[in-house]
This record gives sequence, structure tokens and C-alpha cells, in this order.
Amino acid sequence: MTAAHWPMPRSMASYSVPEAAMLAAIHAAGLQQPVSEYQFARPRKWRLDFCWPDRKLAVECEGGTWTEGRHVRGAGFLEDARKYNSAALGGWLVLRFTSEQIASGEAIGVVERGMRARPAPAPPAPKRRERNARAAG
Repeated sequence: MTAAHWPMPRSMASYSVPEAAMLAAIHAAGLQQPVSEYQFARPRKWRLDFCWPDRKLAVECEGGTWTEGRHVRGAGFLEDARKYNSAALGGWLVLRFTSEQIASGEAIGVVERGMRARPAPAPPAPKRRERNARAAG
């Protein structure tokens, strides 16, 4: 399941350490380039770390698992639950990974399974050209 090769960003400064590792794994696996920081539930400002909107498949990189980061503390956990529920109700499959799952390779295997479970829609068939009735007459 390979996609056309796409360039990695010149700078990874805008990504967290787990996000940068996940993006590198997606690239190395030859998967289709994901959209980063996709706002999926306007007017809410919720964003998905990485996604493939045509598949409604998303990847969330959960940092701070063992250091009491934002995602595992009360308010952050609550807001993430709201975000993930909204995504699910909107038809999204959200795959969540810890830094350990990304580093071990477990995450990319699950993403590949998600890509197979959510294939990209077929491109629309080309429209048939209809003859101009005047030109034919």
C-alpha cells in the first residue's frame, strides 16, 4: 500500500516529538501524505494531529502519558473525550497512540490496517460529452 513519495517538512519544529516520529513512520511506510492539524468540527477549534479526510481516518499522538501531560489530566482528558466523541459521531475513525506505540512500530501497523479498512473513494468517472443537438442537425 504505497502512495506517491512526498517530501517531509523541512522543519519539524511545529510538531511534538511523538507527532514528528509518527509523521516519519507514515512517510517511511510509503503511505499517502496526511493532512496535519485538520479542523474537523467547525466552528469548534478542534484539530486532528494527522488525517486523511477522504477516508475519515485520523491519527492522534498522545504525549505525556507517564508524565501527567495535558491529555491525561482532568480538564485535558475531558476535552479530548468531547473531541473524540464528536469525531466518532461525524463518521471519523480516530486512532490514538502513545509515544511508546509510535516508537515500537505498533502504531504504523495499526494505521496501515486502518487504511485498508477505510479505502479512499474511487475517483469519479469521467463525464460523457453529449453531442450538441444543433451541431448534429
